[in-house]
Amino acid sequence: MSAMPDTGVIVTGLIGVAGITGSLLSARLTARSNMAGLKLSITAEEERAQLAEKRRIHAGFHTSIDKLWIIYTQLHVRWSTMGDDELRNCSQSGTWH
Repeated sequence: MSAMPDTGVIVTGLIGVAGITGSLLSARLTARSNMAGLKLSITAEEERAQLAEKRRIHAGFHTSIDKLWIIYTQLHVRWSTMGDDELRNCSQSGTWH
C-alpha cells in the first residue's frame, strides 16, 4: 500500500503558500506606495521652499522701491521749495543740504 497524502493537507499547504506570497506582494506594494508618497512629499517641500524664496525676494524688491519713493518725494518737496539761485549753488558745489 502506498501512502497518498491527504487532500486536506495539500490544500492547506497551498493556502499557506498563497497567504505568504500575498503578504510579500502586499508588503512590496506598500513599500512602493510609501516611496512614491515620500517623493511627492519631498517635491512638495521643495516647491514650497522655492515659493517662499520668491515671496521673500518680491517683498524685498517692494521694500526697496518704497524706500526710493520716499527719498524721491522728500527731495522733490525740498527742491520745489528752493529758489533757482540755491539750486544752482547746490549743483555747482556738489552739496545738497
